[in-house]
Amino acid sequence: MSSCTQPSQLRLFVDGIEGISKNGKAPSRAVASIKVDVAPDCKAPPPAPPSLSFGAGRSDPDPDGSYTLKWTRPKGAVGPDEIQESRGLGTLLADGAEEGMGKWARSKSSPAAFDWDTTTVKVRSGSNAFVARHPEGAANVESVMESADPMKVPSGVETTLSWWDWLAAEGDDAVFVDVHDGRDWANVYQASRPLGADGAAPGLLNEPFNFHSIDLTRFAGKAIKLRFRFATGPDNRALSSPMFGWYVDDIAISTAAWRTIAAVPGTSYTRANLPDGEYFYRVRTAFPFGSGAKVSGPWSEVIGTKVQGSKATAYPPSGGSSPSPSPSPTSQVKGVRNRAPLPATGVGGSAYGLLLVLGAAAIAIATRRPSHNGR
Repeated sequence: MSSCTQPSQLRLFVDGIEGISKNGKAPSRAVASIKVDVAPDCKAPPPAPPSLSFGAGRSDPDPDGSYTLKWTRPKGAVGPDEIQESRGLGTLLADGAEEGMGKWARSKSSPAAFDWDTTTVKVRSGSNAFVARHPEGAANVESVMESADPMKVPSGVETTLSWWDWLAAEGDDAVFVDVHDGRDWANVYQASRPLGADGAAPGLLNEPFNFHSIDLTRFAGKAIKLRFRFATGPDNRALSSPMFGWYVDDIAISTAAWRTIAAVPGTSYTRANLPDGEYFYRVRTAFPFGSGAKVSGPWSEVIGTKVQGSKATAYPPSGGSSPSPSPSPTSQVKGVRNRAPLPATGVGGSAYGLLLVLGAAAIAIATRRPSHNGR
């Protein structure tokens, strides 16, 4: 990464700490588990997920439990790529705006703000999408779309929030996704995308939606609510506008018992000899980080298929697949020891789970913060 200015939006959350003495005096060496949430207001997007699909020749249902997964890596990805499989997929929420605002409660901070609504102007699937916009010149206003009913997050499986979106606004505007755990709201995603009218207008017509996924497993056992917020800043910038707004489609909260089945250097993987049943897949790739290190990017959209008529009976299959799984890529940043692969999520924001060694020396974390030329 290049040397650059630390953004004001960078926040540190201490999840846990060990090695502190009972008398309150820090020992010479203390180890803390720290989550770093970086949401810079900049043009450079963070890592994107791969685009996953099935290869040619697969039928659904598949008669022999043999098929190929293939994917396209996003720009900047170098691999290796990790593939996960689940034999079931639960759904806590699935809303593509086709039934209007029935599952959501709307609110706004000022009469000058616009409410969330559905639209046919830009959609990812079906006929509708959700949209939040604000009138030109509306300063420090916010509109909220909050799930009307709580959803119980199960234990023992991974729970994932996902959605597709497109965003264009001013540089001091921001969008947020928050989760309420029954006591407090927790921000799980934040982004900003300043875009002038010369880019936003054709983008509204031609740019695709972007996929995002957030792990909600930490809320296991709790009844949660979900909200999407679009907030404007204090400025009225001449070259951009919150009127273009935030388009959101295909919101889902799903549960699955994921298992890693392979880590491969290429962009395809063949499954063979699977017994009858349903199978779901997701993949993520790796990106360069620092000097010779790599970090894992976000997971792709989940795809699924059904096997019916297979002669195989054993699971996992005994043969016919690609090589055995290998560990996911992890960072080897100097002064940092990994506890887990480092995921990066969201357009305009990224999150890394780091294990930092705390000592007398200060830790400097830098990220890009380019100027926006009035946006």
